[in-house]
Amino acid sequence: MARGAEFILAPELFLCGYPPRDLLQRDDFIDANLATLAEVAQQTGAVPLCVGYVDRNPDRPGRAPA
Repeated sequence: MARGAEFILAPELFLCGYPPRDLLQRDDFIDANLATLAEVAQQTGAVPLCVGYVDRNPDRPGRAPA
């Protein structure tokens, strides 16, 4: 806050890099991303940080079977 920041907005997918493409299909990639997110959250101080990240989708992609 020494420089007057009240809110920090991080670029899209700054935790894992862009574009993740087929890495999004790997559980270990998503696990590592969520672990990094938890670590960043622990280290974030009084100034809020808004960050996009990769998470699991509980719904299967694509259309439901007919």
